[in-house]
Amino acid sequence: MKKRLNLICLGIVLAVLVSMSFLFSTFYYGFKAGIDAYEQGAAGVEKLDVTYKMIGTMPTDVITNETATAINEKDGSTVSILPFISMIGVPNEKADATDSIFLSLLDWMVMICCIYAIVQFVKMIRNIHRNIIFDWANVKRLRRLGFSLILSFCCSLVTFAINNHLVSQAISLKDCDFSIAFQFSDPTLLIGFTALLFAEIFAIGLKMKEENDLTI
Repeated sequence: MKKRLNLICLGIVLAVLVSMSFLFSTFYYGFKAGIDAYEQGAAGVEKLDVTYKMIGTMPTDVITNETATAINEKDGSTVSILPFISMIGVPNEKADATDSIFLSLLDWMVMICCIYAIVQFVKMIRNIHRNIIFDWANVKRLRRLGFSLILSFCCSLVTFAINNHLVSQAISLKDCDFSIAFQFSDPTLLIGFTALLFAEIFAIGLKMKEENDLTI
């Protein structure tokens, strides 16, 4: 039974890490791009006068869409790409520094929430391995896990919404509308509400157990 529990817990951890891998990779490449730009500026290398922002889009014409293209290195042909989540360069003169600071704070909030959620999950699994299962401490950890994941999703959604608004003020994309709809495919929101559901199930079970103990 413990072996099956370990496999389930491992699967949950992997699912959470996979769902957050996109976040961590974009954070890493964004941080690396900032360092590279600083080093190039210090070395006197001319850099592009743009700020990259992550946006969500929804193609309006799937058949003849030419919003984005890439080169097929196998035969040198050009292939069309339907962008749903993209990094787009906005001229620096149209990028607001205040917005950038606020967006950076949101990114850090997402990172902190995700790490906090993982810590709560690990602590709960540690209790389960110690045969401490139906306990109020686990209920609290499940609630913290759920709320932190939901907050992480909300911060990420707000980031996309702000970026979409800022970019739409400076850029208009052919055959494409700015949209945050694709962001709802992120499983973080579902995992968060599932954790809250299990927290309430645990809480109901504990209350029933306490009532039964009092009647005996």
